[in-house]
Amino acid sequence: MEDINDPLQLKILLREKSVELDHVSKEFRDFQSMTKLLETELESELETVMVAKIEVERENSSLKDKNLKLTLELDQKCKDLSLLSKDLDMKNKEIDALKILSKAKPEPVEEKKAPKGDEELKSAQKELETLKSMKNDWEKERKSLKDRVEKLESDCAEKTKDLENLNESKKELEKDKRLLRKKAEKAESDLLIKSRDQDENARKNKEKTQEAVEKLEQQVKTLENENERMKNRMQTAQKDSKEALAQYQKALRKIENLEEEIEEMKNKLQNEERVKKTLQEIQGKKREKTPEREHQPPDFRMLIDRTDEKDALYLIDGLIESITTNISQYKLQ
Repeated sequence: MEDINDPLQLKILLREKSVELDHVSKEFRDFQSMTKLLETELESELETVMVAKIEVERENSSLKDKNLKLTLELDQKCKDLSLLSKDLDMKNKEIDALKILSKAKPEPVEEKKAPKGDEELKSAQKELETLKSMKNDWEKERKSLKDRVEKLESDCAEKTKDLENLNESKKELEKDKRLLRKKAEKAESDLLIKSRDQDENARKNKEKTQEAVEKLEQQVKTLENENERMKNRMQTAQKDSKEALAQYQKALRKIENLEEEIEEMKNKLQNEERVKKTLQEIQGKKREKTPEREHQPPDFRMLIDRTDEKDALYLIDGLIESITTNISQYKLQ
């Protein structure tokens, strides 16, 4: 799972979602183009079917009118033919009657009328044949028109079925279009929500980064101040070390002088000790010469001299130890 707090991962995720949205948008635009093309074709086909249907209906109506007219004419002709047939039958009966009468009693007048009846009979038969031929032609034309009407009705039913199928296809396309639109809207909404979340996370990360940068800047400033103070301290220390070095060199010179003085004092003390020993020997010899003074207390002045000598030696030893300690400390520094 991606780390949504990582700006790089957020950028990659946003780029992937943008590519996905572009792909869905392209599919949606392609689907819209295809839908518009299908709608155009459907409308064109529907218009063609409607025009064909109107033409078929018009032609059907015309054929029905013509069929009705021909039927009426045929009925009228049939009626006329029936009347003519009846009239012909009557004429035939009259002719038969006249023939019978002519056989029984020939009369010139009736013999003249007989050829006229034959002519009427032939004329009626001829007209009857013509009417029958016309009736057959009308029947054929009527059947042809009926077949044509049935064919047109079949074509119209087929076109109507195709139109219904096209309408169903259009409904399916509209349904797919709505689903794809909802999918695109959902993808866009999800991307918008993720983009807002990513913007919020980016803003928080930016704030955290800014805080971290400010802390680092503060730390840098603190370090710079510490560095400056350290530089000042180093400069002060260098200055102090220079002064200490000067003091050390000065102290060394003093120590050297003191050592020289100590050596002189030691030599002087040694000389004084030799002198004192010599004096003591002389005094001892004097005491030996004057026994009365053997039991006298020591001379107070000599005690002071001996005390001063011890104190002087003690002070000299302490001074030497202090000088040695100071020399060791300076060497360690």
